[in-house]
Amino acid sequence: AGYEGEGTVGECSDRDECTQGVDNCAVNATCGNTVGSFTCTCDVGYNGSTVDNPCVDVDECSDGTDNCDVHAECSNSAGSFSCDCSVGYSGSGIRGSCGDVDECSNSTH
Repeated sequence: AGYEGEGTVGECSDRDECTQGVDNCAVNATCGNTVGSFTCTCDVGYNGSTVDNPCVDVDECSDGTDNCDVHAECSNSAGSFSCDCSVGYSGSGIRGSCGDVDECSNSTH
């Protein structure tokens, strides 16, 4: 396993299980070929066992690993998350970006 060829000296070569599609990496995991074998790594935003078991979504909002501003709402999604500034604030939602909207000076009060 992991090699292919005639079996005589110098005739065996590494078998790339990843490109041949014979790996057993889980859904949401990436296969990486190694000499004589392969590895599985959960994709960004996922954690878990990686072989035969699913990589599960990391909820960055619940576990506090998001980078949302203190004045933003965090929304988890499969493999990722998004940040949106709260009402009364504007910006990208990323830490340090949500600025107070001055409703008095822009006549939106």
